[in-house]
Amino acid sequence: TLPVAVSCMLSESEMTLPTLLPDRTSPYSRTTPVTTASTLRAWPSLTTSSVLGVAGLAMDFTRQERMRARLSEAADAAILAAARSASSMQESDPSMGVSEISRRAEELGRTHFAANVNGLGDVKINKLELSVDFDGGYWTSNVAYRATAKSTLGVALGQNKLNMRGKSKASI
Repeated sequence: TLPVAVSCMLSESEMTLPTLLPDRTSPYSRTTPVTTASTLRAWPSLTTSSVLGVAGLAMDFTRQERMRARLSEAADAAILAAARSASSMQESDPSMGVSEISRRAEELGRTHFAANVNGLGDVKINKLELSVDFDGGYWTSNVAYRATAKSTLGVALGQNKLNMRGKSKASI
């Protein structure tokens, strides 16, 4: 019963347990006190930057896919225009040589491609190969391209450019 009697005699301040942490209020303490409030203030900035980075990549991916679709449509339109013009040139002037028809149709296809890509803003066509050939009674046109565009928010994560490429083929 002695321990019970002793514990009742202690005041409330004497009943506290000693802590293993250093006394942060001491003027000799070398570290600043770490509080729950200071740790909670760091979380919003960390999560905000992470969310913005992911949102930026999502925006860039969406933009890249939209540009890739527009470039693909421009390539398809260009090769169809080139193949159709070659076919109509051959029908309108049968004495014109295949090489001359091919040259004119390729020029028309390049012009058509450039006109369709013109509205894409900062897209830069790095490589464009367009050919028109007469093979087995059909006019076949091929196109291959490489393009780049500036990244919107991916720059923060080291993604400076969006790279796109594609190819297409049509026969008439």
